[in-house]
Amino acid sequence: MALENNEKFDLKVVQDNFSTALCEEDDVQLQSYLNSYEELNKFFTLMGTVFGFVSKDLKSKMEILAEFLANEKTSDNFTTVKKMIEYERDNQLLHKKGYTSGSRTLLRLHRGLGE
Repeated sequence: MALENNEKFDLKVVQDNFSTALCEEDDVQLQSYLNSYEELNKFFTLMGTVFGFVSKDLKSKMEILAEFLANEKTSDNFTTVKKMIEYERDNQLLHKKGYTSGSRTLLRLHRGLGE
C-alpha cells in the first residue's frame, strides 16, 4: 500500500473533514469522517513497515464502512452515525449472524487508532 508521489499527508485535510463531519444535534456525517481517517491512514503508511499493521487494520475497517455508504439499497441509512446505529438497532442487525455491523466496525476503527 505504498503512496504515490502526489499523495502526501495533510493535517489540514484531517482537520477540515473532522470539522465538516460534525452535524447538528450531536451527530457525525460518516463520509467526511471516513475522509479524515483516509488522510490519517496516509500518515501511518508514510511511517513505514513498523506501522504497516495499523494502516492495514484502519484500511480494512474504512472499506467496510465505505461499502455501506456505496450500497444503493441501504446507503441512506449510513449517512450519519446516528442513522447507522438506529437502522442496525431497529432492524435487529447488531446480533444477526453473518452481518458485519457498521456500528461495531466504527467502534473498532476508533480502538485501532487508540492502541
